[in-house]
Amino acid sequence: MQFTFCQINARKDLFVKPFLKYNICTLMSMGLQVFKEYADFCAEYGDVSVIPTHAFLAPMVPGQRINVDLEKGKHLLVKFLSQSAELDENGKRAVSMIGI
Repeated sequence: MQFTFCQINARKDLFVKPFLKYNICTLMSMGLQVFKEYADFCAEYGDVSVIPTHAFLAPMVPGQRINVDLEKGKHLLVKFLSQSAELDENGKRAVSMIGI
């Protein structure tokens, strides 16, 4: 699959943090649609690469703590407190966490 200069330039908004840490050719090799979906996900949820894999893939339980590496030398200890029983109209749930 080839991408022209125009296709890459058409979405300049995609080439901002957190995408700058990735090789653009690697991202574009995923396919333009997959890349756009990933960009939209990051725009809504932010850079989730700092979340430990086990906390990203499996739901946390109340009282569980995770260490989030924000950047080199900056760490945040997060404790999961609770979650709402009901989903909102968008299918999302309210979650209470505290940074320790």
